[in-house]
Amino acid sequence: MKLREIAERLGITSYPEQLELAYARLDELKIDISCPDALDALEREYSLFGEYYAILRELTLSLKNDPDRLIWGNTIATCIRLFPNAKSPVPLTDETPLGDFYPLLVLMPLIPSVAPLYCSFGFAEDEVKAVIESFARIIESTKKRTGRPGYTQGYFTWQKKYVKGILFRFGSFNYELKTFSGAYILKNRSTGEILPCPAKGRFHRDGMVLGSAGFTDEGGSFEASFEETEAAFIGYPAKNSLISSSSETFSKEEWECILRPHDPIISVHIPAGVDLSPETVEKCYRDGLGFIREHFPDFQPKAYYCESWLLDPNLETILGEKSKITQFMKSYVKWPFSSSGKEVFNFVFVGFNGELSQLPENTSLERGLKNRYLDGKFVHAYQGVLFR
Repeated sequence: MKLREIAERLGITSYPEQLELAYARLDELKIDISCPDALDALEREYSLFGEYYAILRELTLSLKNDPDRLIWGNTIATCIRLFPNAKSPVPLTDETPLGDFYPLLVLMPLIPSVAPLYCSFGFAEDEVKAVIESFARIIESTKKRTGRPGYTQGYFTWQKKYVKGILFRFGSFNYELKTFSGAYILKNRSTGEILPCPAKGRFHRDGMVLGSAGFTDEGGSFEASFEETEAAFIGYPAKNSLISSSSETFSKEEWECILRPHDPIISVHIPAGVDLSPETVEKCYRDGLGFIREHFPDFQPKAYYCESWLLDPNLETILGEKSKITQFMKSYVKWPFSSSGKEVFNFVFVGFNGELSQLPENTSLERGLKNRYLDGKFVHAYQGVLFR
């Protein structure tokens, strides 16, 4: 049987080439998501899944009666094991118990390897335990977002980072070790001014990514690019967080490129409800960098990077210049990110499905966001870099 035939029966039209290589080695690695051994071991060691243990065991065994989904899941898990840096498909979900939990079942045989991996990095026992327990916490997080316990595809992609050993919590932040992409960051040798220039992309005439919420009109849109010669950089810089519609030339005598695609960076993720006071944030950056140098000595990051709705410059209008969120936002050099304008509904108004007029107003942030959306405006995701 060919993997393509299985994919077609599941309604999957494309997948990365590494998946074919993983499929060819299924018998060699013998990863079996229908075997409950990993689930049982995790429950014995960590009492991880509690009330969900019985249903997870039942669903795991039921995969033996669903050969296409079993082989597809085994292939994805094998691909993650063999090619941790390659993209792998996200398991399909549906509104059945098996569909709800299928992404977790695909990860299950890989979870036992996470503890020894983080131990090898020098993480303390309680830190490793917290990483393992995160796999179970996602079930309730999914329930909060969707109304049903399980694993969303987004959470699968997130938790896969732990299997790869590139994500950990430190202080207020989650830190992900990754490579930079999408832009070149220039710095003026005299003034210290920093300008991001996108490597490529199509932008609205106002400087936002074309297609982002509120910026779908193609009239006056432009294509950005970046070029480097022996004497200069030529690109479309971000000014006031928006991309300029005309290219500019930056002499290498005056400007240097301090961050390029493929350079190592620390990607900063902000969990809900954390302390974003300036002193706490600075301590997290400082101590977090020391932690990374201690536990990942081969990783030499050049910058902090963040992509989040928390970087939207309009938050200063909503919350004021003294707000902790505003101060966090202003510490980054920003440029636009493709944004649906719905990110706040995943992080502030979690699980809300009503009319905008019914949005809660329990905090100044909720009140400000509600008023902005009632006015027909959006809060967008931006991306930014921070050098320390």
